[in-house]
Amino acid sequence: MTLRVDDLHALAPKRCLSVGGAVIQPLSLQLANSYSIPTSSPCIVDPGYVFDGTIRRNAVILELDGREMASLEDVESHLADCRDGQVHFPPKPSHMLSALARLMAGV
Repeated sequence: MTLRVDDLHALAPKRCLSVGGAVIQPLSLQLANSYSIPTSSPCIVDPGYVFDGTIRRNAVILELDGREMASLEDVESHLADCRDGQVHFPPKPSHMLSALARLMAGV
């Protein structure tokens, strides 16, 4: 039997996006494995000021303004296309958390 050895450092997030004190990066290998979703999925590492305590750490961004967000590049591109005040993060994250819960439950 031959096993290939991979470099786990190559799978670690290397980029992040800072918005309003929040830090968003691709999902870590450990969280992607536990959530059963791709490591490219954007994740809120630090909620900062923009989420004002309504979104917890390690929340996965599934969509913004009705657009699916599959990667950090999707989030960056969407925010770059928005005018000041155009993006409205939800005041209560219930729909994001319920979507993540459905994802985690495999529904």
